[in-house]
Amino acid sequence: MKSTLCAALAVLLLLPTAATAAAAPEPAGADTMRWLRGHGDVRVQEMAARVQELAGSFGSSRYGGARWTEDGQLVVQVVGADQAAPQAGIRFERVRHARRALDGVVAEAPALVEHLVGPGKLESAYVNVTANKAVVSVLADSTATVAAALGARYGDAVEVVAASKLQPRTVANRQDDNSPYYGGLAINNAASQPGTEYGCTSGYAFKLWSTGQIVESTAGHCWARGTAVYNATAAIGTVTHRAFASNGPTDAELITPPSSATFGARIWVGGRFTDVSWPVVGAIDENDAYIGSPIVLSGKNGGETRGTVTAVNVTHCYPDGCTKGLTAIKVTSGGVAPGDSGGPCFSSGKDQPYTAMARGEIVGPAADVGQTTYCTSVFDISAALGASVLLY
Repeated sequence: MKSTLCAALAVLLLLPTAATAAAAPEPAGADTMRWLRGHGDVRVQEMAARVQELAGSFGSSRYGGARWTEDGQLVVQVVGADQAAPQAGIRFERVRHARRALDGVVAEAPALVEHLVGPGKLESAYVNVTANKAVVSVLADSTATVAAALGARYGDAVEVVAASKLQPRTVANRQDDNSPYYGGLAINNAASQPGTEYGCTSGYAFKLWSTGQIVESTAGHCWARGTAVYNATAAIGTVTHRAFASNGPTDAELITPPSSATFGARIWVGGRFTDVSWPVVGAIDENDAYIGSPIVLSGKNGGETRGTVTAVNVTHCYPDGCTKGLTAIKVTSGGVAPGDSGGPCFSSGKDQPYTAMARGEIVGPAADVGQTTYCTSVFDISAALGASVLLY
């Protein structure tokens, strides 16, 4: 009797219960969320405010910059002989140059390079926080002249490097949406129909300060004012506001919808034909505290691209002009493809999983793993076009 009872119990223990019969399915976008959280996305956002407080306490003449190391250590740089008092979670590093001075080099570089060697020679200018230098990249035939002049002007605060050529921007289911339309959407003009590599990607819904109307953003180099914009064969609006090249240093434009369409405060997350979207719950103003942080880019052709921020407030030049205030991103997986211009650059919501924090929009160029691409800040878009990111 006892052996029969034991055998029955053994069989019962092997049978699946309601709790264990099937694992609950993961929420949509779980892999993206896992990658962002696994690379310290939340901690970066939490520490950014402390970095800003430290920068204010040191003053602009002593604050040198900040960055995250590959092993997850936050480093804050200080100019001067006095060592800062230790703080939990922060390592202080003594440097020679204040961030304000290095930003000054970056700001002056476009005009100085053009004066020295003519237009079309500057590739980019940015602050390399790790090296505590401003880096100015020019075409190889101009390197010696620019290096001599900038070295005489700025000393060891500047490094001049050679670039081979200026790369073009990235002009080229999210593919077939319906109203309300989300960011990360495949968009085209009337001359570049769906199924081609041309066109761009939408960014975020914005609210105009002047009228309160809800519009959608994309890259300013995509189309001129007055251009009709489509998703698949559906007309989603017309370009009404633009900041690009001679119109301003920010690469962005806004699309105003017809009465039959609206834009929502969500963005597509995932591959080319994803049907997963996240609500946009906030926006991040890029600063040194985000150097080394993870970031995700969403484009209609490249799908989801993951990367690491390597520099902020970058001036980068293309064959058709220079754009300022960019965030440089080294691609670690996926890749930015032609047609991804204007797509969202984002992090996860600090307090709300499966939500997005808007950081910027893809400017380009196209980039594979190990290469660098750029995003323009949503705060620069707001300032240039008079609108704020619409939050969910």
